[in-house]
Amino acid sequence: MNRLMQLLNNGGHAVLVNPDFETPTMVDFLGDLGFESVMLDCEHGTLSVEGVMNLARAARAAGMSSIVRPEYMHRALITRYLDCRIDGIMVPLIGDAATAREVVDIVRYARPDDHADVMIIAMIETVDALANLPEILEVDGISAFFVARGDLSKTLGYPNQKDHPVVIAALDDAIAKIRAAGKIVAAAGDWDSVGATIDKGVQLLYIHANTLLKKGAGTYRERARLSGSR
Repeated sequence: MNRLMQLLNNGGHAVLVNPDFETPTMVDFLGDLGFESVMLDCEHGTLSVEGVMNLARAARAAGMSSIVRPEYMHRALITRYLDCRIDGIMVPLIGDAATAREVVDIVRYARPDDHADVMIIAMIETVDALANLPEILEVDGISAFFVARGDLSKTLGYPNQKDHPVVIAALDDAIAKIRAAGKIVAAAGDWDSVGATIDKGVQLLYIHANTLLKKGAGTYRERARLSGSR
């Protein structure tokens, strides 16, 4: 079992960082900071299969797990990323149990000798996924479920209103169902609400390196201004 899965299965918490800057140096730096895993995002950005291979290699060297989000659910595409020796796959738009089972089948076919070590994360980000969540949770082989609040806000009719009561209610309901099924919950660990997110039962927290940089830079600049006024 890979280190990230072992940590989460033992009840621990971990952070999944999107490095934003698609360089091995950035991945290595995040490892030095103590983060457990990186999300290599091929659904957004310009990351290629070769780039995934290089960043996954950097993650291994830094003692981190690498999770790839592919452009979409496609057998050949996912297989190519799995061939890069990544530690997991986070597949978008898992809307029903049949799609979830297909992902599991792809991983087991592509990595027959170590498929149990591949973390499979199903993204729950549509109204259909919410409606079908009980059936999706019954699929054997899914390691964790990422509840994407931003995308849910759009499909629920409240685009970019992540804190709308309807969106929060849907998020909380999904988390409760996933936890009740004994599964791992992943979700965005927003800077100002990370503690509350953990309290909801989220074990795998997702954040962008750009967010960490902006928040850290803002705090530093504010302190610099305050010290300069004394």
